[in-house]
Amino acid sequence: EFRRVSSDLITQVVGKVLPGISLLGNYTRQELPTTTTSNAFTRPDQYSVRLNVVQPIFRGFGEWAELRSRKAVLRSQRALLTQAQVTLYGTVSDAYYAVLASEADRETLKALHALVDQRVSDLKGRVNIGRSRRGDLISAQSQAATVAAQIEAAEIEVARARESLALATGLGADTALVPVTEAD
Repeated sequence: EFRRVSSDLITQVVGKVLPGISLLGNYTRQELPTTTTSNAFTRPDQYSVRLNVVQPIFRGFGEWAELRSRKAVLRSQRALLTQAQVTLYGTVSDAYYAVLASEADRETLKALHALVDQRVSDLKGRVNIGRSRRGDLISAQSQAATVAAQIEAAEIEVARARESLALATGLGADTALVPVTEAD
């Protein structure tokens, strides 16, 4: 659509610059008068053809300036279209990698939470037999709560990144993503 409209605008200006040509044909049939005098005006069939060519000699080069102007507008519109495509590509790739990164962070935090929970369990047993201090257990429990809060924040970040990707691509927020490897 963009290219058609742009080329139509240029064609209009070119039409102003080129000469105007018109062809007019006429055919007339008339009854013969009762007199038998025959001349060019009394023939029963009359034909006429007229060709007009109009080429303005000088109009101040306004049409040429308009043609250059419209071509410049067309070039700028093409550049804007290319820029919009590049921007969209960057937006989609940023959103894609943000989803992958936030999901990887969430999984890392879940693995860390599992390790911290294991440490809390181990420390509970060690505190019961007197081999560790109660302060170490409380510190590990505090660390477990901090990691749990970080997991909640990571869940929110994953949801935000997925919504951003859905907005940029039109895909659903729950679309499965495949990480790109260097071989791809």
